[in-house]
Amino acid sequence: MITRGDAKRLLLWDAAGALGVGLIVGFFSRDYPYSLATGFAMVYMIEVFYILNGSLLRPRIGGLPRVRRVLVEIGASFGSHLTGGVLGALLVMFLFGRFTILVVLYLVAFSLFFPAIHSVQYVRMFYRELRETELQEERLKALAAEAELKALKAQINPHFLFNTLNTVAHLIRTDPPRAEKTVEKLAEIFRYALIAVEKDVVPLADELSFVEEYLALEHERFGERLLVKTSIAPHSLQILVPPLILQPLVENALRHGQSPQGQVQLNLETHLNEQSLVISISDRGPGLPTHTTRQEGTGIGLRNVRERLERKYGQGFGLELAENEPSGAKITIIIPKEQP
Repeated sequence: MITRGDAKRLLLWDAAGALGVGLIVGFFSRDYPYSLATGFAMVYMIEVFYILNGSLLRPRIGGLPRVRRVLVEIGASFGSHLTGGVLGALLVMFLFGRFTILVVLYLVAFSLFFPAIHSVQYVRMFYRELRETELQEERLKALAAEAELKALKAQINPHFLFNTLNTVAHLIRTDPPRAEKTVEKLAEIFRYALIAVEKDVVPLADELSFVEEYLALEHERFGERLLVKTSIAPHSLQILVPPLILQPLVENALRHGQSPQGQVQLNLETHLNEQSLVISISDRGPGLPTHTTRQEGTGIGLRNVRERLERKYGQGFGLELAENEPSGAKITIIIPKEQP
C-alpha cells in the first residue's frame, strides 16, 4: 500500500515538475494562467489514479511473480498518467472554454517524461516493500522458532519434579535432614534449568553435571536399585550441545528400563569420531515396544529432544533408538563436533 508520506512526496515532486513545465511553456505561449492550470490539473488527476492503483490494484497482484508484478506496476503507471493527463486537459478546456496547442504539448510531456519518473519510483518502492516484507517474514519465523524451542524446553524441564516431590514428602516424615538436602538439590537443578532454557548451547560438561545431580535425586527414590555406570571421553566435555537434552533421555530410561524386580542398570557413554560427538544412554530393561522403530519415540520427552536436534543440526544428526544387547534399549545422540 502507498503510505501517506509516499503520496505526499510524489505530490510535491509532480507539482514541482508541473510548475516548472508550466512556467516554461507559459513563457513561450505568453499564456501563463492556461499553462499552469493545465499542468496542475493533469498532476492532480494523475495522482488520483496513482493512489487508486495503489489501493485497488496492488492487493490483487500481490501473488504474481516478482518480474510480472513490476511490469504490471509500470503499465499501470503509464495508464494512470495517460488517463489522468487526458482528464486534466479536458477539465481545463471545460473551465477556460477553449482548446490550445498547449494541451497537446502537455499530453506528450506527461505521457513520456512523468511516467518514466513514476516507473522508477514504482520499482524503488516495490523492491523496498518487498525487502521489508522479507525481513518481516524472517523476523516472524525467527520469533516463531524461538518460541517453539522454548516451549519444547519448557515441556522437558518439569518432568522429574513430581517424583522428587513425592520423595521429599516421604523423607519429611522419615528423615527431615535428608529431605532438606533433597530440596536444596532440587533447587539447584531448577536453577540450572531456568538459566539453560535461555541459552542456545552449553558445554557437555554442564549437561553431565546436571544429569549427575538429577540422578542423585533419583537415588533417593530408587536407593540401591539404581546402578549407574559412566564412560566419558575427556575430550568430549567441551563440545557444545543444546541444553536440557540428556535429562529427558535418562528419565525415559529410568521409567521404561526397570527390570521386573524394579532395578535399573543405566549406562551413560560418550565418544568422539572424526565428525561427531556420540552420546549413548542404555538400560537393561525389557527393551523397546514391538511397534517402536529407530526413529520413533516413546514419549513427549524423546520427541521434543529429537525435534530440537533435527531443527538445529539437520539430517545426519539427531536421536536414534535401538535394542540393547543382551536386553534393554539404547538411545544414541549424534551431534556435530565442529559447529558454526
